[in-house]
Amino acid sequence: MFPDTDLFLSPVPFLLQCGRYLPQLTLSYHSWGKLNPARDNAVLICHFFSGSKHAAGRYPDQKIPGWWEALIGPGKPFDTDRFFVICSDTLCCMQNSSNVLSCGPRTIDPDSGRPFRASFPPVTIRDMVRAQKLLLDSLNIEHPFAIAGPSMGGMQALAWGVLFPDASSRIIAVTAGSHLDGFARIFPMRIGMQQVTNDPCFIAGSDQFPDDPWHSFVLALEGLTLASRSREWADLSVPPDSGYGFAGSFSDLREDEQKIMSLALERARQYNPYCFVQLCNANLRFELFEGIEPDKALKDSVSSYLLIAEKHDLLFPPEQIVELSSAIRDAGRHVEYCSFSCSDGHLGGITHTNLFAEKIREFLTTTVPALPG
Repeated sequence: MFPDTDLFLSPVPFLLQCGRYLPQLTLSYHSWGKLNPARDNAVLICHFFSGSKHAAGRYPDQKIPGWWEALIGPGKPFDTDRFFVICSDTLCCMQNSSNVLSCGPRTIDPDSGRPFRASFPPVTIRDMVRAQKLLLDSLNIEHPFAIAGPSMGGMQALAWGVLFPDASSRIIAVTAGSHLDGFARIFPMRIGMQQVTNDPCFIAGSDQFPDDPWHSFVLALEGLTLASRSREWADLSVPPDSGYGFAGSFSDLREDEQKIMSLALERARQYNPYCFVQLCNANLRFELFEGIEPDKALKDSVSSYLLIAEKHDLLFPPEQIVELSSAIRDAGRHVEYCSFSCSDGHLGGITHTNLFAEKIREFLTTTVPALPG
């Protein structure tokens, strides 16, 4: 199943939450299925931190399927025989790919004729959502049937319910909550940002070449790799050893440590460090109810919610998602909560979709209770 690829160009400059304008808002997106005449069968999928619009299907030159391949397609929970499914690259999408055309640090600055790199203005989760709203408006999709995503994608889905409370009848957030807690803000987000922004290459505004990524970026992604897994995964990957010593080079590392470092190195070759910093900052700043009382925001929403947690998640612990679920229920909104367990922890929202796929299918096919007021 090859996805259709399109490009949205805003006809006017785009005002960011920071107060600066993007002279040209550009979003690249994929779509699957067909939009019905009533234009009410659209499902917006929002991608995670290091993801892209490649949520399903296979590119002709790649063997790897989309990251939610098991959920999107004919007969799957996001059934493309029923739904028109759309997924765009976020602002500052960090994947180094010719398929990623959304605005970000790689975009050419019209004033200098060179990529923005570190001078690209800071973006927020709300900026991403407002850009997606313009994209849907351009397609004359006023009320998407559902908005869904894992991790940062779930944060975007939740933000839709606050920024555009009458937009969608269903919101699905997988391994995502109303904000990052103190632990996740510090590690891996703030520490990762500091590692990269203190690199002489970042300060000088240098390019990163895939064959020779910055060491600081590799270390930052190593932290992200660990934090997005679970303690069980770490215990299996790095068993106890009393023989630790100082590692002066990669070759001095034990085999299990080399495995994790190699994974981070592979990821560093695929991603852009300037985009990484942007997305870390956006995640750090995310507060779902910023500038509005939670109870009012939730009561204004017409959406029903499905919140899915992973029991060993270090970034969005289940208790935080349960708390958000209770707040939604107390506001009189319909909410369903479920959890699953896997060794991949937070990353399980992408790698273990089989553990919650039927819950999503049920939520999309069952008539939800009418909302009061």
